[in-house]
Amino acid sequence: TDGITLADPSPVEAIYSSERAALGERAPVGARARLSGRAHIIMGEWGPWDHVEPMVVARATSGWRHVYAVYGALPDEIEVTCDARHSKTTGPGLPAHTLITVEASQSQSVLAYNLTIKAAPMQYTTKGTLVSASWECAAFSWSADPRTDVERWRAERRRIPQALITVPVIDFKFASKGPRGLEAFKPVLEVAPGPNNFGMVCVATTQLPKGKWRFTTLSDDGIRVIVTRARGDQIDRQVLLENWTWHGPTTDSAILDQPADGEVNIMIEYFQLDGYAVLKFDLTPLDG
Repeated sequence: TDGITLADPSPVEAIYSSERAALGERAPVGARARLSGRAHIIMGEWGPWDHVEPMVVARATSGWRHVYAVYGALPDEIEVTCDARHSKTTGPGLPAHTLITVEASQSQSVLAYNLTIKAAPMQYTTKGTLVSASWECAAFSWSADPRTDVERWRAERRRIPQALITVPVIDFKFASKGPRGLEAFKPVLEVAPGPNNFGMVCVATTQLPKGKWRFTTLSDDGIRVIVTRARGDQIDRQVLLENWTWHGPTTDSAILDQPADGEVNIMIEYFQLDGYAVLKFDLTPLDG
């Protein structure tokens, strides 16, 4: 045009030319319609499952029973090696999966284990510690604010009706229902408190081997963990962990140095003001 010579298209222009063939799927969204819906979104340690190769998801890793879910492999294709008692069962719902459950017996307070799960081409290896305990829990309504008058709050617990239950692990997802809305409290439903202004005291005694132990809580609202143990002729009682405040779901942790194998008494004090509520406790070796 009027003596102007047009240059050849640049490499970038050539790459983005509409005449070039597209790479990959032209319509990737909806290409696997059978996988639509939230039920098929399975999150693992490194991201979502691709529905191609097998994947393991740790479902529960606290208390006396740990559970792992295996996706993308038939039960007969899954090989399990573990130095603790374990089982393999078909999990409920979709997508299809297999549950690997590792358990401690009643006579084993603390049991470390190694676990390997193979489903070609995947190999999953982990280790864990099972902690078996029998928790005596009392739930109660209160009128004395535990933040300003904890002694009256404690005395009030001993006077008014309590909902008493025994559980193997502290994992109460109260949400906005309180103890009255949980399956564990059905046998004591008449005296179980509602969602606001309630407290709990949970006590257990377990044998802890020598070493450092991490105590972890998830609470909304206030939490206090008190540890009692014998040290020679003396009884040692210490507040190991405390977040005695009004707060949203918060994780707190503390380390207990156990100088020798021995019995440890653990008491958890907890209060809820209003709104959402949760209480969870976990005990793991520091190197676990």
